[in-house]
Amino acid sequence: MRYRHRPSRVIVILVALLVTTMLGIDLASGLDVSPATTATSTPASALQPQTLPAICASRPTNDARTPHELAEHYDLTELHRNGFDGRGRTAAIIEFNQSVNHQAFTDWRECFGLPGDPLDQRLVTINGSGQAVVTQGALPAHGNEAQGDFQAISIGAPNIDRVYSLVSTGNEKTDLAAILDGITDASLTDGHRVDVVSLSFGSCETEWASTPGAIDRTERALERMAAAGIWFFKAAGDAGPSECPHHPTCGTGSQRDEMMNYPASSPAVIAVGGTQFTPLDTIKVWNATTLTTHCSAGGGGISDHFSTTPTWQADLLTNQRAGRRVPDVSALSGAPGYAFLTGAGAWQSGGGTSFASPLYAGAFASLRTALSSKGVAFPSDLHELLYSTAKGNEVDRASYFDVVVGNNRIYPEVDCCDAADGFDIASGLGELRFNKLLTSMTTPHDPVKPSFTG
Repeated sequence: MRYRHRPSRVIVILVALLVTTMLGIDLASGLDVSPATTATSTPASALQPQTLPAICASRPTNDARTPHELAEHYDLTELHRNGFDGRGRTAAIIEFNQSVNHQAFTDWRECFGLPGDPLDQRLVTINGSGQAVVTQGALPAHGNEAQGDFQAISIGAPNIDRVYSLVSTGNEKTDLAAILDGITDASLTDGHRVDVVSLSFGSCETEWASTPGAIDRTERALERMAAAGIWFFKAAGDAGPSECPHHPTCGTGSQRDEMMNYPASSPAVIAVGGTQFTPLDTIKVWNATTLTTHCSAGGGGISDHFSTTPTWQADLLTNQRAGRRVPDVSALSGAPGYAFLTGAGAWQSGGGTSFASPLYAGAFASLRTALSSKGVAFPSDLHELLYSTAKGNEVDRASYFDVVVGNNRIYPEVDCCDAADGFDIASGLGELRFNKLLTSMTTPHDPVKPSFTG
């Protein structure tokens, strides 16, 4: 999909008539130029000339990647061009103690020619019965975490119908399970079951364990969500294999121990790690660490809490201890960053796995648009699909770019983790290439038998 403003329909029609007259083309020939999808087309209002927000002119000239450039990189351009751009699909993003500046979000979309405005922002609280409910009240202040979430998901699904921003002012460890159930039963989304969910917030398993029963409650809710066919994406974290320090501050003592981010370590979610691009566009594991002053790298390692290796990872890294391996896949989190407009209206290069997770959530929403259009059922277990595809034939394996350069190592006392051929716990299966993944999923050799449609 080209992100640009189109001329008015009047001009287009006049030019078309002139060309057809000159060339003698029969307008009754029945040529079909509609998008290859059963979803609705972009509304006519999105095709009219617009005056860009003033903030667009102040975007600096740097290497930060635009939505168009990232769509090209992740092999989304052809999907979007064919109308497989999230239309007909919905998503939810969970935010804690910060909201989205709606005007800054719409300004950013207009700067890059993205149609419409999918944001639906809601304050969520927990009632006396322990259920998550939509509440009238003031939203918390705008935050860049939330702002980045919504810009990133728009890159993956530029024409998605709606993205619910479910904003909680509570505590993730006590409230997340109820919010997840409210998404699964659609009570937080007006009865509309969403396709994908993304969460950037999280903390290490040790911190979660300090709240009795928190992981168990949340895990049961995540399993219910997965059983309902909703795909959940979680940022793997920004502190390498040692998620407990409050990065980018470097940790001390036991904070440096290998410890995964939760819910990223849950077997019920897709954990998204980080990559970066060098000036020569070599793709490597994201690591921006300068020890003692700045410690940031893509999350990855082996879970302590989930000490049994999931079946879809059972034959991977068999020389290492058992446990859930993190991440599953990776996407841009470091340099050169995302062309990002803050809630305060300032352009920055955005980064962190907090951008990578919603980017992939949006991309998979676009994939669902394509699958629905082609009459192909959604896979019941996205993990099974991803890992089977990585082990498949040449067509399947083309769905990935295998990241073999770099590491997410921060502290010398933690010997983890290096990129390598195939799956590794620095980058997972690597970066996805979505049009190729669609090809893999819609050919007869599909490695996973679907079990439900959407």
